[in-house]
Amino acid sequence: MAFSVPTLQAIIARIKGDFRAALGVDPQQATIEYALTRAEAGQSKGQYAYGTYIKDQGFPDRADAEHFWRWAAIWGVYQQAPAPWRGLYEFSGASGVTIPAGTELSRADGQLYVTSAAVTLEDVSAFGSFTGSVEIAAKLGYEGTLANCDDGQPLTLSTPIATVDSEGFVLSTSVDGSDVESQADALTRLLGVIQKTASGGGPGDYVAWAREVPGVTRAWEQALGAGQVSVTFVRDGDGTGAAILPDPGEIADVQAHVQSKAPVTVIVTVPAITALIVNFVMSVVPNTPEVKTAVQNELADFFLREAQPGGTLDLSRMNAAISAAAGETSHVLTSPNANVVATPTQMPVLGTVTFT
Repeated sequence: MAFSVPTLQAIIARIKGDFRAALGVDPQQATIEYALTRAEAGQSKGQYAYGTYIKDQGFPDRADAEHFWRWAAIWGVYQQAPAPWRGLYEFSGASGVTIPAGTELSRADGQLYVTSAAVTLEDVSAFGSFTGSVEIAAKLGYEGTLANCDDGQPLTLSTPIATVDSEGFVLSTSVDGSDVESQADALTRLLGVIQKTASGGGPGDYVAWAREVPGVTRAWEQALGAGQVSVTFVRDGDGTGAAILPDPGEIADVQAHVQSKAPVTVIVTVPAITALIVNFVMSVVPNTPEVKTAVQNELADFFLREAQPGGTLDLSRMNAAISAAAGETSHVLTSPNANVVATPTQMPVLGTVTFT
């Protein structure tokens, strides 16, 4: 039978009963017995609280951060460090100028980046425009999502270079940055290790290996035949909707990591996936802002739990998610009006939710 921690009032009542039984007095306010009752009850309640805390540390899903990471390390799960944003950047200036590797660039908000290789400016047009593109990455200590750049983002040379324009711009993103792994995300990985240990390339191993790459939050594997496995994944920390889909550089990172862990007889493929945007049209009762927000939150959770490449989102399950919204009493779902079926290279993502 589960042990119930008594309330402070229950402890006080018990100690008063002890006084009555032992001394034949009922502790009243402004008496020594009353003061002793309150002091002993407070101490006892603190001991119960500490005992509860100690008990929780024996379970990774209830432990505080210090004890959780110790549990995780015992099982070989370590906190993923923040990963740097990487992308392609364009310089412009005089012909033939070489910009060395490690050249530092800065963003207006103080984020710093460095070039990954040397680049020489060359004539790329009939108008005498001398440019050169090179991969850059967030500088050490400036990793994480705060360093992510949009296409066209201007950056400035931290130290000017003669005959090179101080300001250039980002052409594209190769890999989005990711923040240091949260305890909640690490718990998912840890439970996966505890509940299903690695089997040398058996079912489930490829998902676990993909999730070892910083930024990967969900992954799926599919056997394509003897010696071939396909792995797909998303990065929920990169945003919402189609933003969770991986870029080519992120796909390359996962493929390289998983292939390095896979048996030598297995060829791992990590295909690009496209977004299967699922828009909703419905009426809800009551038609209030609070209920609408609750419905949107429930649908977001539903997609997080059940959407996957090659999977099916049952219409009945979508209706059930809407019905689970706090305050909702009834609804009519106009669209979608059938199960949503994704191909192996499509990822269902939540689109717009329109209330009529």
